[in-house]
Amino acid sequence: MFGDLGCLAAVWLARRLRRLLLRLRRSASSLPGAVALRLCPNLLARFGRAYAGRIVFVTGTNGKTTTTRLLAGLLRAGGRPVVTNEAGANLLQGVATALIAAGRRPPAEAIAVLEVDEGVFPAAARALRPQAVIVTNLSPDQTDRYGSVEAVAERLRRGLAFVRPEGHVFLNADDPTVWSLREAAEAAGARVHAYGFGRATLGEAAEVRRPNGAAGETIAGAEAAETPAQEADAAAGRVLERGACPRCGAPLPFAAERDGPGDYRCPACGFRRPEPEAAAEAAAVATDGLRFWLRIGDFAAPVRLNAPARYNIPNALAAAHAAHALGVPPAALAAALERLDVTGPGRWERFFLPGDEAATVVLVKNPAGARAALEPLGRDPRRFAVVFVLNDRPADGADVSWIWEVPFERLEGHPGLVAVIAAGERADDAALRFLYAGLGPLLFAAPEPEQAIAEGLRRLAAAGGGELYVLATYTALPAVRAALARRARPPGAPDERRGADVLRA
Repeated sequence: MFGDLGCLAAVWLARRLRRLLLRLRRSASSLPGAVALRLCPNLLARFGRAYAGRIVFVTGTNGKTTTTRLLAGLLRAGGRPVVTNEAGANLLQGVATALIAAGRRPPAEAIAVLEVDEGVFPAAARALRPQAVIVTNLSPDQTDRYGSVEAVAERLRRGLAFVRPEGHVFLNADDPTVWSLREAAEAAGARVHAYGFGRATLGEAAEVRRPNGAAGETIAGAEAAETPAQEADAAAGRVLERGACPRCGAPLPFAAERDGPGDYRCPACGFRRPEPEAAAEAAAVATDGLRFWLRIGDFAAPVRLNAPARYNIPNALAAAHAAHALGVPPAALAAALERLDVTGPGRWERFFLPGDEAATVVLVKNPAGARAALEPLGRDPRRFAVVFVLNDRPADGADVSWIWEVPFERLEGHPGLVAVIAAGERADDAALRFLYAGLGPLLFAAPEPEQAIAEGLRRLAAAGGGELYVLATYTALPAVRAALARRARPPGAPDERRGADVLRA
């Protein structure tokens, strides 16, 4: 696979470095790949030839790590060996490390499922020539690094030119900017597939087929509006406008809005939402997770997803759609989705603590992700406290003005909220945002995550116990997780709640 001694030496050294880092209990997800790429700049292209196109990219603003983990799990359930960077190291060095860890010669029929940062997507695609690409969504994120959403979309268009002919590109139909990538994918000779919420979720009735192929069943449409303002708009028959048409720039009206932009059509150029090939019908939040009907073509089956937030439904749908195209039968997908754990480090990760408290850690890095994270909190009937750890390092984005687009006002007046705590390197900015959201009486500021977590738990204990929600930007996660791990109940300690590792709403 590697014809010259320089690249052989690079891989050998990277593997030894990775083992050493793991032995020292240090992060080994990126540095080995960085060293190897420095010694062998065309290493990724060599891996691309070795995998002969058995490579899937997952990219987009939010949901990359969860979608990658789900797709890897579904393919494994279908009997395929998988190589992946599901821990989330998604720059070129992280991708290289994952491939190096699997060995110079990939296992027979192994598929590489790789999370890829939007910024390095063109370079990664040029080198590895993926067989399939999933684009989850596009929204403002680290604008000091990425620029506008359209700039990111243009970067993805350039990368899609390197998808293998007859490959697969899976696009989120509920995101107009993502769907506008269709032309670029088709120009590369790829087959484009749309996935998204079904008509039953968007407010219309939809007919779905039962798993046994019996006659179709009509599912009543879900409410399209959630907030009082949206309900007023719906009652008045008004459409909602959000942004501009990604094709012609004209205002883009929306006929419905739920869990995403919804149904859109541009009156100027005709750009419109497609009918998804794979859809989540009748999506709803249940006491035991998320429930929806998974529809792929003529197949439909009910699914319960072990996850707390509705934004995980498109992630699961994208993974199922891609796994089906790669050979996993739909019936196997529906069963496997119920067994897979959607949570992960910093993704609704649960820590059980002494006493009557528990903590849930959620990564937030942009307005869309933070809005979605707040949604389960708003329906939590228990007592809870919120810690917001805001950093501004390069991996977080130096511009933290995005926090003013997060509707923290939703927490004001919640009967179960006992405290909001601003923490991190930009704790003052977070505190100011909480003040303007009307949360001043419950506010405490503590720059150090350890101190913030301690204060949150102290206030919860004084109120009789409850849940601590820690919303943290990317570089804050290690300190947050370490602080909670030190406080967590030791393994094996009695706890009737153990095993319930996801928030139940």
